[in-house]
Amino acid sequence: MSEAGWRLFALVPTRLVIYFTAKLIVLFSVFYVLVCLVVFSWKRTAEARHELAGINEKLEHLVDERTIELRESNTRLREIIEKQQRTENTLKHTQNELIQAGKLAMLGEMAAGINHELNQPLTAMRIYIENMQTLVQRGELDGISQGAAELLKLNKMLAKIAGQYKIFSRKATGNIGPIRLAEIVAASIAIMDNKLTKAAIDFRVDDISPELQVAADSIPLEQIIINLLNNAIQAVSARPTPCIALTVKVLGDRVDIEVL
Repeated sequence: MSEAGWRLFALVPTRLVIYFTAKLIVLFSVFYVLVCLVVFSWKRTAEARHELAGINEKLEHLVDERTIELRESNTRLREIIEKQQRTENTLKHTQNELIQAGKLAMLGEMAAGINHELNQPLTAMRIYIENMQTLVQRGELDGISQGAAELLKLNKMLAKIAGQYKIFSRKATGNIGPIRLAEIVAASIAIMDNKLTKAAIDFRVDDISPELQVAADSIPLEQIIINLLNNAIQAVSARPTPCIALTVKVLGDRVDIEVL
């Protein structure tokens, strides 16, 4: 108190000062720790963002690389598939050509038999025509009518023989569908009949249901049966009593054709 010339001292207990000081120290420590935590968290967040950005960049780079690799793999796979398809088409075409060549070669082997088959009805037709000419001169019309009927039968026979070999010489269509097995077997036997007869072979074939159908291409199947019969003829032709049997067995959804 300067006006009064007095100096006033206020005394307090030291424990209060210590308590207040300790409280301030604690508050400051807590604040300092919080500030440190905030700074540490901010730094870690910044580092994490930086690391995440680097990872994202790497991932994008990897994705780009994988995309390029996948695109190249797809291109190579497409080229391989196209090449395989071309190879399959070429193989199928070659297989069909081989089948056709085999059929033509077999037709060459059977040329003598074909000639014999055609000569018999042609000779008979010539005889009937000569007889008809004689009957015309005599005026016997009944005989002419009978001869014409026989000529018509022989003509149908020739047409049937020619039709069988025409069907046999056709190329395979490549169409797989239900076909009647009895018709295919009958057509194959008809083509090989002259060779079987010439070799004096006792040939037996199972009765095949006309309703039995198989999934196949008729031309290659016919060629297979003819090849089996031809091989069997060559195998038994030297025997004293050659015989061949063609059997058909239905086993569930499968049909087995055996030439024994």
